[in-house]
Amino acid sequence: MILLETLGAVQLRRDGAEVRSVLAQPRRLALLVYLATARPRGFKSRDRLLGMFWPDADPERARNSLRQALHQLRRSLGDGALLARGDREVGVDASVLRCDTVAFDEAIEAGRPEEALQLYRGDFLPGFFLEGAPEAERFIEDERARYRRAAVTAAWQLSTEEEARGDFRAATIHARQAIALDPHDEAGLRRTMDLLDRAGERAAALQLYEDFTRLLERELDLAPSPETVRQVERLRQPTAVTSAVFDAAPTPLASDEIPPEHERPAVDPRRSLRPSVRPWVLAAAGLLLLVAVGAYWTRHTAPAASPATDEVSSIAVLPFVNMSGDAANEYLSDGVSEELMHALSRVPRLNVVGHTSAFSFKGKDVSVDSIGRALRVGHVLEGSVRITGSRLRIVATLIDTHSGYHVWSDTYDADLDDAIDVQDRISRAIVAALKPRLAAAHLTEPDPLPETEDAEAYADVLRGFQAVRNGTPEDYTNARIYFSRAIARDSSYGRAHAGLAGVHMVEAMLGLMPLAEGYTLARATARRAIALDPTVPDAYAVLGRIAQDYEWDYAAADRYFRRAIELSPGSEAWHRLRARLLSILGRSDEAIALARRSTELDPLAPGAHRWLGLILYHARQHEAALASFDRALALAPDHPYGLAYKSYPFMGLGRYAEAVAVTERALAKAPDDQITLSAAAAANAAAGDTARAFALIAQLEESPRPSSYLLAEAVTHLGDRDRTFALLEAAAADRDPFLIEVSVTPAFDPLRSDPRMDHLMSRIGLR
Repeated sequence: MILLETLGAVQLRRDGAEVRSVLAQPRRLALLVYLATARPRGFKSRDRLLGMFWPDADPERARNSLRQALHQLRRSLGDGALLARGDREVGVDASVLRCDTVAFDEAIEAGRPEEALQLYRGDFLPGFFLEGAPEAERFIEDERARYRRAAVTAAWQLSTEEEARGDFRAATIHARQAIALDPHDEAGLRRTMDLLDRAGERAAALQLYEDFTRLLERELDLAPSPETVRQVERLRQPTAVTSAVFDAAPTPLASDEIPPEHERPAVDPRRSLRPSVRPWVLAAAGLLLLVAVGAYWTRHTAPAASPATDEVSSIAVLPFVNMSGDAANEYLSDGVSEELMHALSRVPRLNVVGHTSAFSFKGKDVSVDSIGRALRVGHVLEGSVRITGSRLRIVATLIDTHSGYHVWSDTYDADLDDAIDVQDRISRAIVAALKPRLAAAHLTEPDPLPETEDAEAYADVLRGFQAVRNGTPEDYTNARIYFSRAIARDSSYGRAHAGLAGVHMVEAMLGLMPLAEGYTLARATARRAIALDPTVPDAYAVLGRIAQDYEWDYAAADRYFRRAIELSPGSEAWHRLRARLLSILGRSDEAIALARRSTELDPLAPGAHRWLGLILYHARQHEAALASFDRALALAPDHPYGLAYKSYPFMGLGRYAEAVAVTERALAKAPDDQITLSAAAAANAAAGDTARAFALIAQLEESPRPSSYLLAEAVTHLGDRDRTFALLEAAAADRDPFLIEVSVTPAFDPLRSDPRMDHLMSRIGLR
């Protein structure tokens, strides 16, 4: 018998003797662990193993390395340990090789949490690292996080069972076990403090709080939430009713009400986690900064909101976890999240956090409480998607971020063809669950979205939108292929046409096709989408952009943008688009209000804060603009546009040296980008370094399809009026999409008394 132990310490024994020849070879050991533990269990493709463990070797060398590794494993473990199926698949004989992680999973799935916790002696492959095999390393890290989550779930389940029996001391032991594994779980902390107090250990509860406070400050630069502080204040009062904090909470879940971990994304009856890309103790510093920045804004810059008002009526749809074990299915798990976000954003007065903010937590181990505080939401929806053959399982859980309680949870099993119907049922169930909590009669179930009945067309649309979000020219090409393929399968699919319209528009803007041709295609495709499905907001947004940037029909653009907002009032993008239009039309107060609304809907989206900064700059509110750009840069440090745009208010304030400095940083990140070149040329010209300005302008002129407007914005700082107007007229002839900003950009203020400016403004419909 061969025993493989991977939890807490790595051990490999054959008939009681340690197999050092395998333990001393990390790649060989990792290969064995993968064959024994990777899900779905069974035979693994040799091609898969080559890609995971020898990704950089040429094919022949990689195949030889795999043969050698398998040969050595058979030699060390005996011929019966490894099995082959033909010449393409390899596996282990589970009757010969026993593994603690496999037994752990079996105990969890069989509902034996105590047995699982006895097996969980520590992290999966603790401290193990495999150099030169990133996919294998990701497998180890993901499994490490999964086993930890499952252990936390088991501990909370046992605590809940003991609490239901009235044995608070036993419940406390398991609760302490859970928070030791998950030390940032603030809802779990509150639960444990309550259990300690009810067990007569109030001093221990207060000490637990002090330890947690130091941890939170040291690692996240956060203070405990108001709910936790209020609970501690009650504990410190001699006559405190310590259970008051839970008076409004649901009855503790019975053990048979808690689904096994593999069927739900939640990690315990009170809160949940997503897979981590690093061990808990080595959580990524960038994510900690992200949460800290979000929490800082919540405390210092956002208007106060009571948990009973704004936050409670806000929800974040977190990225659903792909449980299929196949990265190729990521489009579906992400797509389910996006579709639910899209459906819920159609519910009036339900605030739905935007994609960028919600997806910033993808693959990260952050407590629901911290997410709620960073995003200012009262609820999060999370879940998982598993595909097995043609069957689909979606698990969804709605969680109160203040208490950590599960408000609603359900599991949906269906054919892949029924994915659309499942998403509709989930969105309706969420609204139904929220209504009594919000006392919100105004919440109405979203109408079913007109979708295709062709499952492949639907899958292609999800793939298309995933490619659009990635945003590279190659991704837009792929998106066009996906949307076109969906239309070929179902020509009546409105969202596919809307997606294709957006791709045509962006390809034209990026110069991947002639501007007139791209906009003509985009306009026709968007109109076709609306004719097929009048409820698709993306198509109205495309028509609004074309009417604004190309046709200079601002009344029509406003109608299209308002219609998009009406159809999807919770979408940040449509608020941002209309804010820019109102700014261009000189309606600064309305524009700023809409832009601020977009940052509320997507608070961790750098782009939302950059747009707010630009609109504030156009309103000559330079200090406020700097603050917005600082927020954007806190979320996306050294982003070239954030740096380039920050130079504008610096120039508006006469702080030319600082303007030059940030544009130099922008150029270091994007030396050939037209926006960064234009901003740098303008800053240097304003600072008096005309030689540097001329050099940058010359570089901008050599760009493919240089923007005449961006050239004019740089040249005007040199005081060359004639050339500035010549460039602006060229921008008008080219229908340059930047040109309409001439109406509000402060750089052109010295030219506004020139008759040529009146002529230009009349030409583009802004007089």
